[in-house]
Amino acid sequence: MPRFFRIVSALVVLALVAAVGLWFGGRFYLARSLAQTNGEITLAGLNAPVEITFDERAVPHVWAQTDADMRFATGWLHAAERLFQMELTRRMARGELSELFGAAALSIDEEQRRLGFAWQVRRDAATLDPAVRTALSQYVAGINAWIAHTRLLPPEFVLLGVAPREWTVDDVLVIGFYQTWYSLTLMDRGRDYRAIFAQLGGDPGRLAAAVQRWSPSTVPEPAPRLTTASNSWVVAPSRSISGAALHASDPHLDIAGAPGLWYAIGLHSAESGNAVGVSAPGLPGIAMGHNGDVAWAFTVAPVDLMDDYLYVIDDALGDAPSLRTAAGAAMLEVRDETILVKDTTPVVIRVLRATEGPVMEVRGDTARVMRWAGFDFPAWAPAAATSAMMDMRDFDAFRRVVTNAGAFAVNWTYSDRHGNIGYQLGAPLPVRGDYDTFTPQSGTDSSTRWHGYRTLDETPHAFNPAQGWLASTNNQAVGESFPYSVPGYYDLTRILRASTLLDSIGMTDAATMTVLQRDMISGNAVRWKSLAAAAADSAGDALAASQLRAWDGNMRATDTTATLFAYWWERLPQELFADELGGEWTRARPLTIAAMEDSAQHYVDDAHTLRKESLAQIATRAMQHALTQDWKRQFGRMQSLTVRHPFAQTPLLNRFLKLSRGPFPMGGDDATLNATFTVFDTTTRTLSATTGPSMRFVLDWADVDGFSLSRHLGQSGNPLSRHFDDFLQPHLQGEGWPMPISRDRVLARAVSTLRLLPTAVP
Repeated sequence: MPRFFRIVSALVVLALVAAVGLWFGGRFYLARSLAQTNGEITLAGLNAPVEITFDERAVPHVWAQTDADMRFATGWLHAAERLFQMELTRRMARGELSELFGAAALSIDEEQRRLGFAWQVRRDAATLDPAVRTALSQYVAGINAWIAHTRLLPPEFVLLGVAPREWTVDDVLVIGFYQTWYSLTLMDRGRDYRAIFAQLGGDPGRLAAAVQRWSPSTVPEPAPRLTTASNSWVVAPSRSISGAALHASDPHLDIAGAPGLWYAIGLHSAESGNAVGVSAPGLPGIAMGHNGDVAWAFTVAPVDLMDDYLYVIDDALGDAPSLRTAAGAAMLEVRDETILVKDTTPVVIRVLRATEGPVMEVRGDTARVMRWAGFDFPAWAPAAATSAMMDMRDFDAFRRVVTNAGAFAVNWTYSDRHGNIGYQLGAPLPVRGDYDTFTPQSGTDSSTRWHGYRTLDETPHAFNPAQGWLASTNNQAVGESFPYSVPGYYDLTRILRASTLLDSIGMTDAATMTVLQRDMISGNAVRWKSLAAAAADSAGDALAASQLRAWDGNMRATDTTATLFAYWWERLPQELFADELGGEWTRARPLTIAAMEDSAQHYVDDAHTLRKESLAQIATRAMQHALTQDWKRQFGRMQSLTVRHPFAQTPLLNRFLKLSRGPFPMGGDDATLNATFTVFDTTTRTLSATTGPSMRFVLDWADVDGFSLSRHLGQSGNPLSRHFDDFLQPHLQGEGWPMPISRDRVLARAVSTLRLLPTAVP
């Protein structure tokens, strides 16, 4: 027996040694996939040597003789650091995720095939300007060159046992086209509204369409009062200490997933000039930044660019399906889409398409057809516009470029080295009649037809306003005096804080812009804390009421009153809407503020009681619940951020590759300029951050080399890279990162240099 135990012990030790070796050896092997940032590489496809310098956080600056080589190097860098992210985006846009992840992704792929992004790219590809195709081909060549050259693909490809197919220009086009749809869906609530409006009763469409007079617009009203989940503002020289224009931006996107969207980069071509900022892997060019002459940034513009039409459908499953229209039967286009599904047989779905757009669902004899503005523009428009941004030199050129990006629903802010500031709504605005755009319309009602789009001069824009600043925070772009209505799903509160601060600070500078970006005074708290305090009094907690009255509305992570307010605010929509909607009350959450402001107060009354409740009574019920929670702890213990790679849901992979970061205590809410959007965990009674500033930049045109830029997480998407998360903590703390544009200042910060050499140097 002792000998048996010795043998078993030896085998256990050997197994442990093998496991440890596999664990650490596996990481060592996968680390061969890390991007190279120094040395020389000889490649086919280049015209001349390209130099790429990197700073301490792996932010590259590309130095090329030609635009073609600059684009090639951009594709190379994107692939080197973000290839798996690009692969997921490409597959998402095309509806091909099931090939990697199996049946779990099938419903996503089915919807993407119905929407038809890849189909429309194929349809429109023949009309793409040959010069634009050539430019995109150069970017794609860089992507494919890295794939062909790399010793090992990123860990995700290795673990899945797959390799990416060769990239094409169509892949870039479909990503650009999909991104315009994605920007719209960030704040679109059409699906929720379809689900709840019939159940809510009253007039929910009126609330959804209400233009709140207390929430300013971006485009100044005739009596100049300017002001619009992202923030961006520009300040004129008349309000700037330096005497030059100021520009600040912090777009809000997913911050709980890895990697973040943006890849910071500097592009320098002897042919076309310089630009610095952030790019979106899968697309060439600078999405937000500046080129030494003009700066540009955007926030989501939650305008309503979709209408649903309900038709009677005939022969829905047959060979010749058609819709009953006012003009008679309208035949539908029918195509079969084959979806490859991992570990099982392919799935073939039948896609129907009407003149207005795809048939999204059929129930009985009723078909719902979706019209989206993006279907009316070439699928290549977004990618072409991104490629052209580096060449913008004045406000007129800026307006033409940003309004020719298809249906990219964003608010653009502008500044330039001459001291001009401006704003342009990038979304195309359909000419509509007076009907409720938030609810499905009858397909036979001619009054709901679109009649083209507004001209450039008719679209909301502003240039050098008298008040000396412009701001956009996903709010309404125009006020009630505008010649026509612009329905949308607007944020109402952050613009109040932005307007107050920009109006009150007088002369300002870049440092103050950074302070504003980190501001955590909640517009909701400022507006509703008196109601909350009165509710606490009614609930019998005088101490809580006193704290709320004395509180300044600052949602800092160390505050405890912020915790109480957050619990109360979280409970309010349930008290308002659960009587009508039951478990679906969360879909009505975006209507909370409008319902509280509504003079009719239809949704304040509890339908389950005979008496008529007031807003004060509903607020008290919400407060009674909030006071039972653990609200005396610091807000950052109740609200936190955990960042997870998509593979982190597998515990072993999560530990092996260190795919998670956090939790980090978080302040802010969806009404603070330093915004934090959350989901509430009903089990832990905590808020988990999902969305927030994905990038911040601040530019004072008096010192373009003083441009600072910070981004969420890190430059690399490879979890084994030290640059996977080296921006994360500084970004959460509000620190900027220097992003100079002039060669001497860039080289002074460089820590390594990579040279890409053509196969035959001239």
